[in-house]
Amino acid sequence: MSLPPVIQRIRTRGVSEAEIRAFVAAGFRDPESLARQPAGFRRALQIPAPFERLFQEIWTRVGDEAARLIALPDGHPYWAQAPRHQNFEAALLDYLESERGQHPEDETVLWSLAGIDVQSCDNDFGRRYWLPLCVRNPANVRYLVESAAWVLAMSGTRTSASLAASLGELKQSVPGLKEWLEHASLDGTDPGLQKASRIALSVVKGAEIPETALMQAYGI
Repeated sequence: MSLPPVIQRIRTRGVSEAEIRAFVAAGFRDPESLARQPAGFRRALQIPAPFERLFQEIWTRVGDEAARLIALPDGHPYWAQAPRHQNFEAALLDYLESERGQHPEDETVLWSLAGIDVQSCDNDFGRRYWLPLCVRNPANVRYLVESAAWVLAMSGTRTSASLAASLGELKQSVPGLKEWLEHASLDGTDPGLQKASRIALSVVKGAEIPETALMQAYGI
């Protein structure tokens, strides 16, 4: 069976896994096309320290899935249904959605889908993927909040209402979430989680967090 053209090109050119991971971390752009992007886009790839953990996790998970897609054997059943994409990001997204359909709780798949949304500054900051991850482990609220903060700071999209809606949905699935957040907001063991919990509690109470406050909170 034939492979999507972009996968065939990658294999023919012998692109290494390290190169694929670097491509993912550069927003699915090669060095030449990246240099042609506006300065604002290139700045968005210079991750401020408070977001480093979020993006390291994103790049690792997305890189893992990208490498897995490229390495699928020629006879793998997925190729029979795979759209014939010319663009690697589109090919990866289709693969991830296919994997999510078969394994809806797969942590790496959910992280990857959320991460691609965050990296592309999608208005919903990957929240539909973050929610099941937060149900599994409330500590992932950190990444839900950081994703909303990142998209707000980088694109100007007001994300507080969507974040509040997400936390409201989460509250229905995680008994005692409010108490958990209150404890995390006072526990300095994980400063990132502490900061995110404080923002979450504020948003849950109906506060609209100004963009300047978010940018100051995250050192942008």
